[in-house]
Amino acid sequence: MATQMPPGTVRLTTTKESNTKLILHPKPTDDYDDPLNWSSGRKAFHYTVVLFYVIVTFSTLSVDHGAWPEIQHDLGMTDDDTAIVTTLQYAGLGLSGVAFIPLAYRYGRRPIFLLSVAIQFASAVGSAVVTNKGGNMITHLLISVGASVAMTIVPMTIADLFFVHQFATMSGLFMFAQSVGAFLGPAIAGFLVDSKGWRWMRWGNAIALAVNFAMVLFLLEESTFVPNTKCHSDIKNKAQEPESFYNRPYILFTNEEEPMDIVDMNRLMTPRASTTTFDLPPEPKSLRERFALITNTQRPIKERFLAPFVILVSFPAVAYAALTYGIIMAWLEMMEHIMLTRLDRPPYSYSPQAIGVYNLAPFLGHLLGSLVVAPLCDLWIVRLATRNGGIYHPEMRLWITLPAALFVCGGMLLFGIGIARGIPCIWPTIGFAMFAFGFSICLSVAVAYLIDCYHNMIGDAFVGVAVVRNALGAVASIGIIPWIETMGLQNVFILGTALAPLFLGIPVVLLLWGRKARIVTNDKYRQYSLAAIPPANMKDMPTQVRQRRRRFPERQLLDQIRQYEALLRQNNIKFEPLHRDSTEDKAPADDGDESDNDTPRVDVADGSLPSAPLKAESAFEVKSIWQAMTQENRQFEDSSETPVATMLQGTLKKALDELGHDDDLLFGSRQTLVDISTLHPEAVDIFRLWQVYLENADPQLKVTHSPSLQRRIVTAAKDLANVDPPLEALMFSIYCLAIFSLTEEECRAMFEHDKEDLQTRYRFGCQQALMNARYLRSTDRDCLTAFYLYLLSARFGSDPRSASAMLAVAIRIAQSMGIHKESCLAQYSPFEAEMRRRLWWSLMTYDSRMGEKCDLKDVPLAPTWDCKIPLNIDDSDLREDMKELPKAKDAATQMLCVVVRCEMADFVRNSSFHLDFTNPALKPLARALPSGGRLDALEQRIEEQYLRQCDVENPLHFLAIWMTRSYLAKCRLMQHYSQDPGSVGPQTDERRDLAMGLALRLLECDTQLMRSPLVGGYLWHLQLYFPFPAYMHILQDLRQRPQNPRAIHAWGILSDSCETRFPSPVPDSNPLFVMFGRMVLGAWDAFESGSGPVEQRSIPRIVSSTREREAARAQTMQHSIPDEPCVFMDVSATGWLTSATAGVGGDGFMVGDGAQAATEDVGTFDNIGLDDPYSLNLGSYPF
Repeated sequence: MATQMPPGTVRLTTTKESNTKLILHPKPTDDYDDPLNWSSGRKAFHYTVVLFYVIVTFSTLSVDHGAWPEIQHDLGMTDDDTAIVTTLQYAGLGLSGVAFIPLAYRYGRRPIFLLSVAIQFASAVGSAVVTNKGGNMITHLLISVGASVAMTIVPMTIADLFFVHQFATMSGLFMFAQSVGAFLGPAIAGFLVDSKGWRWMRWGNAIALAVNFAMVLFLLEESTFVPNTKCHSDIKNKAQEPESFYNRPYILFTNEEEPMDIVDMNRLMTPRASTTTFDLPPEPKSLRERFALITNTQRPIKERFLAPFVILVSFPAVAYAALTYGIIMAWLEMMEHIMLTRLDRPPYSYSPQAIGVYNLAPFLGHLLGSLVVAPLCDLWIVRLATRNGGIYHPEMRLWITLPAALFVCGGMLLFGIGIARGIPCIWPTIGFAMFAFGFSICLSVAVAYLIDCYHNMIGDAFVGVAVVRNALGAVASIGIIPWIETMGLQNVFILGTALAPLFLGIPVVLLLWGRKARIVTNDKYRQYSLAAIPPANMKDMPTQVRQRRRRFPERQLLDQIRQYEALLRQNNIKFEPLHRDSTEDKAPADDGDESDNDTPRVDVADGSLPSAPLKAESAFEVKSIWQAMTQENRQFEDSSETPVATMLQGTLKKALDELGHDDDLLFGSRQTLVDISTLHPEAVDIFRLWQVYLENADPQLKVTHSPSLQRRIVTAAKDLANVDPPLEALMFSIYCLAIFSLTEEECRAMFEHDKEDLQTRYRFGCQQALMNARYLRSTDRDCLTAFYLYLLSARFGSDPRSASAMLAVAIRIAQSMGIHKESCLAQYSPFEAEMRRRLWWSLMTYDSRMGEKCDLKDVPLAPTWDCKIPLNIDDSDLREDMKELPKAKDAATQMLCVVVRCEMADFVRNSSFHLDFTNPALKPLARALPSGGRLDALEQRIEEQYLRQCDVENPLHFLAIWMTRSYLAKCRLMQHYSQDPGSVGPQTDERRDLAMGLALRLLECDTQLMRSPLVGGYLWHLQLYFPFPAYMHILQDLRQRPQNPRAIHAWGILSDSCETRFPSPVPDSNPLFVMFGRMVLGAWDAFESGSGPVEQRSIPRIVSSTREREAARAQTMQHSIPDEPCVFMDVSATGWLTSATAGVGGDGFMVGDGAQAATEDVGTFDNIGLDDPYSLNLGSYPF
C-alpha cells in the first residue's frame, strides 16, 4: 500500500494528456443511498432546503438591527441592556454547538435541523409577545441557541453531499444564503417596522420559521451515510465470479493509483481499508427510512464534547478558519454598529426603512463574491491540480484570498473615513460593498480549505470556529463604543486597516508551510478519525464470502510435462513450451558476438552435446535425489500412478514431522500455559497497529499484500482464539514492527503504554506464535514473513552478529522453500510467485546490509540465484485469482522504493567492484551488465524509468529519490576502493578529491533524508543505513590533507550530518563514540596546525560539541588511560580502514577485502581513548 498523502492532498485529475478526467474525492461507494451517489437534482433539492434554513436563521438573528430604537422605547431598555442582549446572543451562538454537534454525529442531521428550527420558532413567538426587557433577553438567548448549529451543520452537509472540486462553490452558496438573511432580512424588516411595528417583524420571523420547520420535516431527508450491508441471499448465492458483480463496497482502490484514505474509512465507519466482498448492493432505502426522525450511527460521542477546543489549538487550518471568521465578523459588527448609530444622524438622517435598504450594498458585494468568484475557485484548483500532475493540495485554494484581502482593507478604509468625514453616501456604500465582496471570498475559501484538510472532523472543527467567531464578535460589540470615543472613528478604521494584513495574510504562511503542518498533524487526525468509528464495527465485521478454491485434476500430467520440457532444454532441443517463461523471450546470439542475453553458458565435455545457453530455470536449478530417481524409474512405472520416488519423498517428510517436535531451538521452550489470544491487543488497537504498519513499514518492504491480508486480519480479529497459526504469527510480527516504527511519544499517545512494554509483550507473543506454527520446518510464506518482520523489529538493541545469524536461519528456510529459484516459483500461481519474489529480495537486501555491519565476506547478494526482480506494480494490480501477471509500469507505484532498491542490488551483485570485495571467484558467474556496467548508465535508467514522475511532496517518492542518490554515491565510493592499490601506486590528489566528493555526497543525501518531516514514519528503517564509512573517509582525508580546498565545506557537512543523526546527546561511555570524537579532534588539530596561529576561524559545530563531550567525560573518568598509540585502526592512503584488533566492519562496506595493501601509511590516531577495543557494542546504536 502506498504511503498515505497528508490530509487533504489527493489525486484530483488523471494524468492522461489526451483525456484528463476528474477523480472524485471522497470516493463514493456503490450504495444507492450514499449521498455522494445522489443525482444532481436530488442533491440540489436537498441543499436548497438547507439554504432556506440558513436564510431564515440568519434573518432571525439580524432583523433587530434596524428596530432597536423602537424596541428600547417599548420595553424600557437602555444601551447597556442592548449590549447585554448582544453579548447573550453571541454566547448562545458560540457555545451551544458544543452540545448539539456531537448529537448530529450520533443521531443524524435531521433531528438537529428540526430541533434548531423548533427552538427558534418558539423563541420568535415569545419575542413577539414579550413585555419586559428580561423576557426579551431570554428569548434572544434562546434564538441564538437554536441558531448556533447553522454555522456547523451546513459545512457538515456540504461534506456529506459534495466532492472536493465542489466545496468552494457550495461554501459560496452557504455564504450567499447568510448574506440574504443577514442583509436582506433587515431591509424587509425595516418596511414592517415602519408600517406595522417591531412586533410584526417578529411575527414575520415566526411565520418563516414555521414554514421552514414544515420543509425540514417533510422535504429534508437524512444526509448522514450509514453503510447498508444488507443484501439478498438468493441473488448472492447465484453469483459465481467477481466479474459478475458491479458493486465495489469498501474496496481499497477505486482507481489504479490511489489508495483508500482515512476519509473513506471514516465515512464507511469501519477500520477496514478494504474488504473485497461478493455481496450485491442493498436495495434503496424506503421513504420511511430516508425521512426517519433519528438515524442511529452508533458513533462514539463521549470525547466529542471537548474535542472542538482541542482541535482548535492543535490544527493550524482550524485556527486559520477561526481567526479569519472571527476577525472579519468583528469588523462587520463594527461597520454595522456604525451604520445603525451614524446614518440616522446628520448629514445622512436615514429612517429605519432607509437604513434597512442600505444593507443592499453589502448584499450585492457578497453576491458577487460568493456566487461568481467561489465557483471560479473550484475551476482554478482543477487547473492547478492538472498542471501539478493531477495532485491537489488544499493550499492551492488560498491564492485567491490574497486579492480578496485587498478589497477587504480598501472597503474598510473607504467606509470608515467616509462616514467619519461625512462625505457623500455613495462612497461609504461602495466601501461597504467592497468589504462584503472581499470577505465573502475569504470566508468561502476558509470553509472549503478546512473541509479539504480535515474532512472527518468538520463538525467539531466548526464548533471551535464558531466559538472564536462569536467571542471576537462579542468583544467588538462591547468594545467598539469606548474605542471610538478614545481614538475617534477615523483613527479606529485606519488602525483596523493597518492591522488587517496580520490576519488576512495567514494564507501566505499556509502557502509556505501549510503542507508541512498537515504532515505534522497527520497522526493526530488519523487517531481522531479512527476513534469516530463505532466500536461495534471493530468486532462485528460482515462475514466474507470465500472464493471456491480451484482444483487441478491435471496436476500430475502438468508435472510430467514440465519434467519433459526440462529434458528437452538440457539437450538443446527446440520446442514450444506449454508455459513460456519471460526469460525465454530473447534468444541468444549464435554468431559468436557478445549478446545481451544474460544467461551464463555451460561447457560440456568432448563427445557430448554442443554447449548451449541454459535458461534461468535450468542453469540455477539444483537437482534432488528424488527428482533423479523419478526420472530414472519413470519408464518402469505406470504413468497413471504417482511415482514411487515421489511417494517415498512424501513419506520421509511425514516421518520427520512425527519424529521431530523440538521447534524451540531459538526461542526457548514453548509456554503451553499461556493463552496467546490474550496477548493480542484490543480490536481497535489491532487496526491502529495495522494502519501504522501500512504507513511506516509496508511502503519500504512490500512483503505483504495489503488488500488480501487486511481481509484476513479483519476476519481473524473477530475470533482471536481460533486464528490459523501462521496468520497469528504474522499478526504479532506486524504488531512488533508497528510499535518499533513509532517513537516513545507516539506510542504513548496512541496506545497509552510505554513502547518497551508493548514491544516485550508482542515479541513474546510472536515467539510463541512462531513456535506454534513450527516456523523452522514450515514452508508457509506467512510464517517466513512473520519471522522476517520479527527480526526487523528486534534489530535495535541486538548485537548485529546475532541478528545476522538469525537472519541466516530465515534465508535457509527461504532456500528450502525454493523462493530463490524461478524453476520452483513456476509451480505457484502468478500471485504467490510474485509475493515470494518480493520476500526473497527483501531478505537479500536486508541480509546484505547486516553482512556489511558484521564484516561478513561471503554474503548471499551474489549471482548464484535467479529470482527475478519484483514487478513495478501496485497492490491493486495483484489478485489472488489472476492467471497471469500484469505488465510492469514505467512510473512511480507503491513498489517504487522496493523496485529501485532491487534494481540497484541486482546491478551490484553482478558488478565487479562488489564481487572484488565479497567473492572474486564468483565473477565468472556474473551476467554481463548493460552499458559495460557503468554506474552513470544505471543512474540514468532509474531516473528516466522510475524517478522522473515522482512528486517530491509525496513521502514515498521523496524517500526513493534520496535513497537512490545515496546508494549510488555509496556504490561509486565502493568502486573507488575496489581497485587494487598495489597496481596503481600512490593515490593522486585528483583521485582523493573524487573520493572525498563521493563521501560528502553520501552524507549530504543522508542529511537530506533524516531532516525531512516527510519521512518521519520511515526513520526506523533509515537508521539502519548510517553512513559510518563516509564519516571515517572524510575525517581521514581531513587529517591527511587539512588544507584541502574542500575542508571548510566538509566540516560543515559533518556538523549538519551529526546534528541530524544525533539530535539528542550521545552516550559518553560508548567506545565507538569515544573513538569517533577523538578522530574529529585529531583532524581538527591537524587543520589548526596547518592554518597558522594568526588566522581567524570559526570552530565547526561538530568540533565544539565533541570538545564539550570530552570535557564532561574527562571529569567522570574513574581510571587513567595509558598514553600509548591505539592500534584499533590503521589508515592507508589508498586503502580503507583495516581491522587490526577488534575486527569492526566498515559500516556500509566490506572492510579488509581487496583494500588491505597499504602503500603509503600516514600513521595512526594516537590515544583515541578506547579502554577496551573488544567491548564495542554496535547493536545498541542505530548504525
